[in-house]
Amino acid sequence: MKSKLITLVIFTIISYLIFIGLYYFHLGTKSHLDARQAEFYTCQLIDNKYDSVRNEIMISKRTAIKIADQIFSEKYGNWNAFLWKPFDTYLINGYWFVYGPVSKSAIDNGPMLIINYHTGETRFKL
Repeated sequence: MKSKLITLVIFTIISYLIFIGLYYFHLGTKSHLDARQAEFYTCQLIDNKYDSVRNEIMISKRTAIKIADQIFSEKYGNWNAFLWKPFDTYLINGYWFVYGPVSKSAIDNGPMLIINYHTGETRFKL
């Protein structure tokens, strides 16, 4: 009984060590951009050199709701963002319009956010 427990503990420790080793090996095989390369790609994206990005919906409805939830939580607090759920979400002219419903007497006071579904640019009504 004791020998099985010891074998199990040793096997678990070895498994963890192998997992940690594989993780660090994976980290070592990644290539990162330096600041100059990042600047080059930023200019390429800003100048629309990558046209294929413009043809796809990059931000889905689900992602738009997550973005709005995060922004509303940071601006108004987690509790208020929770009370505004479920958000009203509409796709209008290439923008996700996300609205946190409030009482009918104060409809203009609810949080509003638009997100460009191609670029992810957000605009927030204060």
